[in-house]
Amino acid sequence: MPSLFPCPNTQCNYQFDADMLPAAAMVTCPLCRTRFPYRANRPIPAAPGPAVADDLRRTGPRLVHLRDVPKGGGVLTTLLWVGGFAIVLGGVVAAVTLRGRHKTETSTEVTSEAFNLRVEQFPSEWTEDLNARQPLAANILGRKRASPEAWVAVSAKDWGDRQPRPAELNEFLQGPLRAALRTPFFQPIEGEKWAGQPALAQQFAGNLNDAQVRGEAYAISHKGIGYVYYAWTADADWESLRAETAGLRERIRPAGFREKWVERQVNVVPYSPEGAGYQVEDPDGVWIRGKPSDEWGDKDKVKYVVDDLKAIDPAATMTLLARHQPKERGDALRKPIEATAVVVELPQAADPIEAAKAHVIERIKRDFAGDAPAGLQLEPMPKSPSGVALPAGGPAIARYRFQNPLDREDRGLWVVSAMTVGDKTVAVEIHVPEKDASYVEEWMVRLAGSLKAK
Repeated sequence: MPSLFPCPNTQCNYQFDADMLPAAAMVTCPLCRTRFPYRANRPIPAAPGPAVADDLRRTGPRLVHLRDVPKGGGVLTTLLWVGGFAIVLGGVVAAVTLRGRHKTETSTEVTSEAFNLRVEQFPSEWTEDLNARQPLAANILGRKRASPEAWVAVSAKDWGDRQPRPAELNEFLQGPLRAALRTPFFQPIEGEKWAGQPALAQQFAGNLNDAQVRGEAYAISHKGIGYVYYAWTADADWESLRAETAGLRERIRPAGFREKWVERQVNVVPYSPEGAGYQVEDPDGVWIRGKPSDEWGDKDKVKYVVDDLKAIDPAATMTLLARHQPKERGDALRKPIEATAVVVELPQAADPIEAAKAHVIERIKRDFAGDAPAGLQLEPMPKSPSGVALPAGGPAIARYRFQNPLDREDRGLWVVSAMTVGDKTVAVEIHVPEKDASYVEEWMVRLAGSLKAK
């Protein structure tokens, strides 16, 4: 029986007779022109004798007639076949690999079209870590560096068809920290930027999972979405890693998925007494007009009550109140913090801010019910308790501290602005206990600084 074996080309069905091939040679398939090395798996036998030759003649025609093999391209043809196959295979592999990727962002680690965000690849030592996300409820990413240990996290929130107000963005930044840290401490950082935009920035410290930590948080908003970046380490490691975490922050920036976004809601709420030629504006959406009941309720239903207003100050034309509920860990039952603003009309004065200051001192004296100690005064505060700068270019504005001479624990922060409108001096006088100033001072400064003629 002949010893048959198939052509090594799986697409070819030609059968070779091993007995008819040389013991070792390059063989070409007569059908598909595939060339391959052949070596017999048995010793080369001696030349057949006459009897063996007769047997071969009786087995029939030879399966391979070397003189009948058609002439072809030889090595060149084989190379063309192999090269073409390699090109096709490479194209298929590339198409599968690149499928679904943004063709210009091969180094992007995270892309969120919903939050219009793109994150460039982090260094390999910063790996995904669920524990970095959990304390701050970060919905974009959390990363950890192993040695020395450090963490970063990113959150994003969509405000729909409007920009987040400054107070909302600040709460978005500080709220998770206040909830996660025990004994949190905050210190504003002035003049910082993130992704080329002015950023709200805070240094923070506190106790997280029984360890003292220190870090920084940055917040910006872009096309209706607010972003917050947190970075922290053990307190002793922060200074050595601060620059590295700042570099990571610049790998995170808004993308280009919201080019057609348009702001459809106006954030600023104007307030003006009826018939007055001036107004103040609330860019934070936190102030309500009038004197509310014990229950906050619906702000829109709070009424402006003339009798209550005049009881506060005979010169008052409008009163506003803002309330903040602290949310530190273990402090859910703390009473809300309230800041009160009164808009007054005073006789025209050469120096509006000094006239407003004198009027505030008279208001404080009335609170002592005729028993006011001598020498009551307002002390100028050039440095803000919460790092908020007084605005320029608007009304005259100042920040004062009042210290009760009868009670060293009774200290109040006052933000006062004033300007001449017609034949009157109009002033905005806002106060809050100094111990609570860091929560609401930013609201106070923005409201007082918004005073303008209509």
